[in-house]
Amino acid sequence: MAKTEFATFDKQLKDALKRYDDPARLDAESPLATAYFLGVTAQDETPAHWGELLRQMLLQAAHTLWGETPPRRRDEIEAAWSEIIAAPGTPRYSYLVLELRYFRQFFRPRSLQQIWEEFLQQSRAEFYRDVDQAVTDLGDALLRLLRPGARVEPPPVTEPLVGRTELLQRIAAALTAGNSVALSGAAGAGKSSVAAVVADRWPSPVRFWFTVRAELNDRLYQLLYALGAFLHQHGAGSLWRALVANQGRLEDPALLLTLASRDLRDLHDQRPLLILDEVDLWADDSDDATQVHAFVAGLQEAASVLLVGQRVEQAAHVHLVLDALTPDDTQALLLRNGLALSPAEQTRLHSETGGNPRLLWLCLDLLRQGDALDDILSGEGTHARPFESYLNRLRQRLDDAGRTLLNALAVYPGYAPVDPWPAVQLAQLRTRHLLTLDGRGGVALLPGVRNVVLRSLSAEQREELHQAAAAVHAARAEYTLAAFHLHHGARPEPAVKLWFPRRATEIAQGQAATAATIFHNISRARLSKPTQRLLEVIRAELFHLSGNLQAGLDALPAADSADTVDELALDVARLRGDFLDALGRPEEALATYTGALGAAVELHARMVDLHRRKGMVHVRQRQLAAAWRTAH
Repeated sequence: MAKTEFATFDKQLKDALKRYDDPARLDAESPLATAYFLGVTAQDETPAHWGELLRQMLLQAAHTLWGETPPRRRDEIEAAWSEIIAAPGTPRYSYLVLELRYFRQFFRPRSLQQIWEEFLQQSRAEFYRDVDQAVTDLGDALLRLLRPGARVEPPPVTEPLVGRTELLQRIAAALTAGNSVALSGAAGAGKSSVAAVVADRWPSPVRFWFTVRAELNDRLYQLLYALGAFLHQHGAGSLWRALVANQGRLEDPALLLTLASRDLRDLHDQRPLLILDEVDLWADDSDDATQVHAFVAGLQEAASVLLVGQRVEQAAHVHLVLDALTPDDTQALLLRNGLALSPAEQTRLHSETGGNPRLLWLCLDLLRQGDALDDILSGEGTHARPFESYLNRLRQRLDDAGRTLLNALAVYPGYAPVDPWPAVQLAQLRTRHLLTLDGRGGVALLPGVRNVVLRSLSAEQREELHQAAAAVHAARAEYTLAAFHLHHGARPEPAVKLWFPRRATEIAQGQAATAATIFHNISRARLSKPTQRLLEVIRAELFHLSGNLQAGLDALPAADSADTVDELALDVARLRGDFLDALGRPEEALATYTGALGAAVELHARMVDLHRRKGMVHVRQRQLAAAWRTAH
């Protein structure tokens, strides 16, 4: 199997900067010039719209590198020139490099050579190194600006409902009265669709939607982070500020519930609604499950809450079951779709599908394709596994490109970006009620469809598609999702190496709990020795964030096993000392810190010697400005 090549976010960002002056080309070619990456509703589709919006965000992010107030004239930059040039690696230095190389708002260099020789007075190699660092700094600034991890999930876009009027009225009445509602029902009954209509009709825009997805966000911290971002977005920031201050640590859930309740009370006049979908997919870890149940119960005292799942075990004020559609509902659905069946055929269709909306939609799509009702209902496996039988029949009606897209989307547990996929095939699958769009550049297969398609793929197909999905996410700076797909794509080595240098940013985006699940399930035995060291640090840091100190200490190599003195060894020693101190073993912690200080002095001496040698080369080359910068 061919290995997936990654065009990471830094590469995509650099490509976008090279096309900065051509918004139409950005719009056509860059995955960053999309609603999915920029996090806005996909409404304006005029030519170059997304390219122009990306240009604005890039410049806004660059301005944050300069400071609180961006420069308005060239002389403001020139006045600080000497100070900036003397401090390479600083945010302002990165801004200057970006201005000279890409933005050119105030300076118009004749060539790249003029930039490094005259403006920056450095070598060609140093210039390209500084460009790479500046692009990295810009990427960090852009992600801080866009905050992709803090985006609130929108309700799914659904078809108009049939036969749910009374149920919708009962749910709305209970929620309006301040009660919580638990809505349960069989797979395919349309629970999420009903909840989406409830959200759409809610009289306030303060509507929170959270879909539980196994392995991705089925822990308490992920719910806390999403809810905190939502409340902060609407002007109540107590929970959000606490989460930011904790820097990924889950400390005192009871206090966080108090803060969330305070925020919800502050928004009481705006009538907030909280909808939690697929709640039966919460992780079954006993400690976390207990915390989730307690937290959700606390939320019900502060806001209207709708809990949705096949089985809703959480307590609620009102419990409702979503029943099957009636024969009259089935007839209405046929008429709405322009399909005419005899009374006997309608009766048989309703009986065979049990009034399950998901089964009915598949049958309706097959009828529109020209299949005879008897062929649909009498196919192989229909009685034992009707949904799988109908879906497989419908898949056979797709062209090769449509089936390829269906397979590709099956490995995504949540929304994938729309832009990598052909619009014609997306429309084909949507017309057949196989996928849903989120209105913000995201696309996902319906859960039942995804499960069937995923089971039909061979292990090799799944691995290859997961690797392709990893590349899609890595290009959009979604490194935890990329690591998830690499892990499931049987590529643990690049999963660790991709995530490690970006772990601080990912943790700041609320990804610690997801990452902990991913890297807990990666075997050290499948990694090279250098990458094993990275995995040990990742696991230890994530254990530290979760408050599991002994597990964090156990994740590190033995204190006397290190045979390399480098920055990673210092990180390991720091973590070991922190764990020992927190576990009440101060003498061992002191000994660990002392040993690490000795290693740090040795590393510093090596660095000073290298700077001296580099400076002497600059002097011999008569590059005095570069020699001065190296010396300082």
